[in-house]
Amino acid sequence: TEVVVLSHITPLGLLDEKRLGSCGKLLPGFEAMLKDEDGSIINTPHRSGELYLKSPTVMLGYFNTDEDYFVDDWLRTGDVLYYDEDGFYYVVDRVKDLIKVNGVQVSPSQLVMDFMVLMGSSKKKEKK
Repeated sequence: TEVVVLSHITPLGLLDEKRLGSCGKLLPGFEAMLKDEDGSIINTPHRSGELYLKSPTVMLGYFNTDEDYFVDDWLRTGDVLYYDEDGFYYVVDRVKDLIKVNGVQVSPSQLVMDFMVLMGSSKKKEKK
């Protein structure tokens, strides 16, 4: 995201199959906060929300844009992540790429995969 080089890393010796897909732990000097679609702060593992970052190395803004990417000195990244009980973060999606379905934020790619599974199931039934 819009920081100097990176904000998360997997510490040496802590990468295992359980953590495949993780972008790592928050680096020293960074603060992270996840907010759900209603703007409430997420304080429990395995709940997805938009990542907000705070650090002296976070960018000051985008050139030639009026859009405000900061809320009280926190950068709204537009990235949707969750963290596990050990503090490892996982990227889920982008906020702008989500569709609200029955009050739940859903990734279009997840909808496509679900549709393909359903179509595959119905084709198998037709062949019988």
